[in-house]
Amino acid sequence: MPRTLAFTQRPRRQKGVALFVVIIFIMLSMLLALWASRTSLFNEMVVSNDADYQRAFEAAQTLLQDAELDIRSADYDVARMVWTAMPGVTYAAASRPTVFR
Repeated sequence: MPRTLAFTQRPRRQKGVALFVVIIFIMLSMLLALWASRTSLFNEMVVSNDADYQRAFEAAQTLLQDAELDIRSADYDVARMVWTAMPGVTYAAASRPTVFR
């Protein structure tokens, strides 16, 4: 059986360029993954801060509406100089509510 020319040639010496290219691709993909994770963490912080802001704003709005409702439903007794919001409870100026039974 005659040998073909392809089997009789000596293999050429490899230079290792493929290894270098693969290492560069791996490093680039690691940098891309790091950038993506930092971006997602930053976005999560922004969304969390916005949710806290919205929650605080809604709580303040609710407190203002409650105070407005209390003021509208209260009656001011000019003779005693007190606010009466509910029967049996009076609010004197700069004092705590006093319950009369």
